[in-house]
Amino acid sequence: MKQKSLIITHAMIKIFYFILALVTIIPPIVYKEKLIEGDIITIYYFTLLSVFPAGAVALVNLDRLMKNLKKEIVFHTDNVKRLRILSWCCFYASIITLTSFFIVFIKNSIEDWTAIIFFGAFYLPMFIMGVGEAFVGLVVRVVMHTFENAIKIKDENDLTI
Repeated sequence: MKQKSLIITHAMIKIFYFILALVTIIPPIVYKEKLIEGDIITIYYFTLLSVFPAGAVALVNLDRLMKNLKKEIVFHTDNVKRLRILSWCCFYASIITLTSFFIVFIKNSIEDWTAIIFFGAFYLPMFIMGVGEAFVGLVVRVVMHTFENAIKIKDENDLTI
């Protein structure tokens, strides 16, 4: 059962590679064809391009972490390194997303008070996404520190036996 869960999780990571590619390919087409116009799409596009490297690095590290777990390499410093990179990717994405949120929100609120009406349609989800990325980074960081301490305990136990 455990191995089946690892395989499903690893397959989901592969699906996210595809989703990351789609999310990166579609906006340039929309932007180039001017299907949606305005500053919001420009900032959205900039945000996507800025966050893409973090997403790609995070997926590669998740992939390698899953490969280690499949090989039953659990309490290893390489896994801690991968978790550390994952947490920084989440924090980076959060900073970019929240910065874009504040730029769009402040710019549009100053220009037109009716922009507040669109808060629920664009601004709020962007804000929630940025806060969510920071939260996931925090959770990964806690797991990373747990692994780090577990490795220390394992190493101490290996020395005493």
